[in-house]
Amino acid sequence: MIKKISLAVTLGLLLISSASARSKESYVRELMEMNGVAQSMEQTMAYMIDQFRQIPEIPESYWTAFEEELDINELLNRLIPVYEKHFTKKELQQIIKFYKSPIGMKVTATQPLITQESMVIGQEFGEEVAQKILQTLQEDGYLEESAPENGSL
Repeated sequence: MIKKISLAVTLGLLLISSASARSKESYVRELMEMNGVAQSMEQTMAYMIDQFRQIPEIPESYWTAFEEELDINELLNRLIPVYEKHFTKKELQQIIKFYKSPIGMKVTATQPLITQESMVIGQEFGEEVAQKILQTLQEDGYLEESAPENGSL
C-alpha cells in the first residue's frame, strides 16, 4: 500500500515538475499556433506580395522566388519576446485553455476570414482617404488637376 502511494506521489510530482519546467517560449509558440498568428502573418505577407505583383515590369518568376525565400518562422521568432513581455506563463496557460474551448476554437476558425475581409476593407478605405486628400489638395490649390485619379501618389 505504501509503495502504491509513494509511486502515485512520485508520478504526480513528475507531472507537476515537467509542466513547470516547460518554457514560457513554448507556451507562446503553442498560443501563436492555436490562435492563428502564423496563418494570419502568412496571409498578410501573401497579400502584400500580391499588391506588388501588380507592377507590370516585374516578372511573376521574381515573386515566386521571393515567396520561396520568405521564412515565417523568422517573423514568429521576433514576435515571441512581445508575447513574453506582456503575458506571464500562467496567463499564457489560461489563454491556451481558452483557445481549446469551443468559443476559442470558433475565434481561431473565423479570425483568418475576419483578417482577410478587414484587409480588403482597409485597402478600400485607404484609397478613399487618398482620393479625398488629393481632391482637397487640388481644391486648395496645392496640386494641379493633372494629379493621378486612382488614388496613387
